[in-house]
Amino acid sequence: MLLVSVELDEIRALSDRIAVMFDGSIMGERDPQKTSSTDLGCLMAGLDPADPANAALLPAALRAANGAAQPSSGDRP
Repeated sequence: MLLVSVELDEIRALSDRIAVMFDGSIMGERDPQKTSSTDLGCLMAGLDPADPANAALLPAALRAANGAAQPSSGDRP
């Protein structure tokens, strides 16, 4: 069975393995019992959480992956 969702809790509860795609490519495959939502969020944002070059990008990527990125007050009309 294939489950497509952005609800990480649902995916982790129903899956025996998770493959994360970004921009048409599989970023990684994880065991839902051994991975974190942070790890999955990074992959969803197109970042390899194990790559040290991505360290400065992770906080912004995690906010975006969780739908919590908010425009700054300067971006509003």
